[in-house]
Amino acid sequence: MPVNVTDLTDLGVISVDLIVSYDTNVLTATGVTVTDTIAQDSLALSNIDDQNGVINIAMGRGTPFSGSGTLIFIVFDVDSNNLNDSSSLDIIEASLNGGDVTTETDSGKITIVDTPPPGTVVISVPKNLTVPSGTTTVRIPVNLSDVTGLDIISTNLTLSYDANVLSAIGATLTGTIAAGGAMFVNPDNKNGKIYIALLFSTPELFVLSGSGALVYIDFDVKSNTPNDNSLLSITQASFNSNLGEFTVVKSDGDITVNVVYGDVSSDGKVTPYDVRLILRYLAGLEALSTGQIKAGDVSKNGKLTALDATLIFYYITGLIPN
Repeated sequence: MPVNVTDLTDLGVISVDLIVSYDTNVLTATGVTVTDTIAQDSLALSNIDDQNGVINIAMGRGTPFSGSGTLIFIVFDVDSNNLNDSSSLDIIEASLNGGDVTTETDSGKITIVDTPPPGTVVISVPKNLTVPSGTTTVRIPVNLSDVTGLDIISTNLTLSYDANVLSAIGATLTGTIAAGGAMFVNPDNKNGKIYIALLFSTPELFVLSGSGALVYIDFDVKSNTPNDNSLLSITQASFNSNLGEFTVVKSDGDITVNVVYGDVSSDGKVTPYDVRLILRYLAGLEALSTGQIKAGDVSKNGKLTALDATLIFYYITGLIPN
């Protein structure tokens, strides 16, 4: 992020001290650089207090600064994966020549936006996905913002998930913007991670362009327990381009197993077998999980009774609509 100044010519400024604050939930300061600034031949030191979201900067040179424009760049890692999160960038102290030169400050703000600025790629997984209890497999897209003209030739990404809820079984490029590329997939279900490498050779042979699904990941749904949830976190994403590096913003998602009321067997359907399970449970002949009991409680009175079996039977025979 640039720190800009008005014209310093003839002011005799040879030292600058800055303190800039930021939101540590969104950003992590990693350092400073004076490359391609009006101070590019100056000494610049920084002291980062990331616990409190503050970076202290000291700059100096033997001859006075001159000109206007960017004085220094502060380098941040973007920690937030949530689009529209923002951080104020407040200049809480600015001293030129130890305070001998009058200064006025104007703070700024950075926002993770849905429409990224040029040179920025947003890679995301859908939020608030749901599957009915009893679902056996699910296909989840990893989406990409518009990468037209970025000459991306390879991509590496890691997606983490709850291994108690999901088990990665593979991935496909069919129907994606990367359908002409090569893919290598390594699921690690023990640790709840899947590693994916995509290779597009050279832009002369394949040009990754447009926006949409980059890859679809297939999972077995291990949990049939209603309301079980798994975060879908993009823990690593990198892109190799002939144009050099660019900013990557990651946006995580999640998936929840929903209740299908009446589906006591967790097979995704409401059938006479579900009525039988309830009756056996009430007779002490069958053990049901908490999730199964919740799915069978169609009367929603907090317990499983013969009334629930009757209501499910009425639904199956068409005597009641739902």
